[in-house]
Amino acid sequence: MWLFEMKEWKSGAIPHVEGGLIDPTYSENEITGYRVERDFMEKIDVKILRDRIDSIWSEFERS
Repeated sequence: MWLFEMKEWKSGAIPHVEGGLIDPTYSENEITGYRVERDFMEKIDVKILRDRIDSIWSEFERS
């Protein structure tokens, strides 16, 4: 799993390219989205990601 912090995205520290996510030769419904290079993301184990998400939900439920 690859992830990055939104604060880095918003500050412009992570370069991203906006463009089509589906090759129009295969589909008429091109979807626009963002591509972020892996060099700017952290590779983590899925278990660690689950733990982070659980922690965020716990904080959310307390407030």
